[in-house]
Amino acid sequence: MTKFKQDNGNHNSFFAILRHWWLARNYQPNTIKKMRKVTQQIKEAFEQRKAKTVGNTHTDGESVWLHGNKIVTRDPSGVVMATLAGWNTPTTRERVNGITGLGFHQVNFEACLNGQIVDPFAWFVKTHEPKTAMQVLPPTPKSLTIS
Repeated sequence: MTKFKQDNGNHNSFFAILRHWWLARNYQPNTIKKMRKVTQQIKEAFEQRKAKTVGNTHTDGESVWLHGNKIVTRDPSGVVMATLAGWNTPTTRERVNGITGLGFHQVNFEACLNGQIVDPFAWFVKTHEPKTAMQVLPPTPKSLTIS
């Protein structure tokens, strides 16, 4: 029975070739993430204040909904706010991050924004300082009737 020799720096060895092949197939840089086509189309419509529906995502030009949950909205002054709407899923994070440029991510199953654990139901607005966001009150309804 033939024993395989451990890789000892010889670049022609079987293990070096196998390692190179595996790294080439599985390399995914953390800093470069390609935006999904759905997100790009909805982002363009939202920025142009036009209505559009693509799959499970819809915008009326003022807000964006994913599966019927409002995840992004623009107030009358033009400030864009975002939330995960309680759904800390890869799709929700990708849509919100792609449209707003915020940095939602997950650590140990907890929703995080720029390294800080956050409430997935809270609304956030991006500030002008790099990698910062501020929690805000939820958007006010367009019409309010008081009896």
